[in-house]
Amino acid sequence: MALLVWACDACVESGRADRAKPWLQQYCCDSPRFAYFDTEKTCRACGGLFVFSKEEQRRWYEDFKLPPSAEPVDCRSCRLAKKAQKDAASKLGGALKDLDPRNPEKLTEIAALYLVIGRPRKAAEFLRRAKNVSEEPATIAKLMEQIVELESCPGPS
Repeated sequence: MALLVWACDACVESGRADRAKPWLQQYCCDSPRFAYFDTEKTCRACGGLFVFSKEEQRRWYEDFKLPPSAEPVDCRSCRLAKKAQKDAASKLGGALKDLDPRNPEKLTEIAALYLVIGRPRKAAEFLRRAKNVSEEPATIAKLMEQIVELESCPGPS
């Protein structure tokens, strides 16, 4: 990051930059930002290009009080996916703790959480358990379809 981020009047008037409010920023060893520009970055997770928008920068530095040196390393969709995985892992712990192995709905919910955190084989295992304790033929058929689909997909366990 540059030592001092500021914008000329022409950049602000054209909309290329937004003036910042340094008094709302939390900085210590960093210089405050006096302006925000859209910045193109490469996502560490997916390798795609994304824009760290001037509006998002304002939220980060003025609303969330992140230090001016903080910048995203992942695109918004990868950050949201990681958050969903973290949330699912948290819910999974509680669901496993309170598991009733005879309840097909709960077993199916756990399978869905395993899918979100990227564990399709574990999800298939819980779908098989749900199928084995389910009594409705339509539910069993649906679970079998899901199991076959999961087991046919290559990927992590």
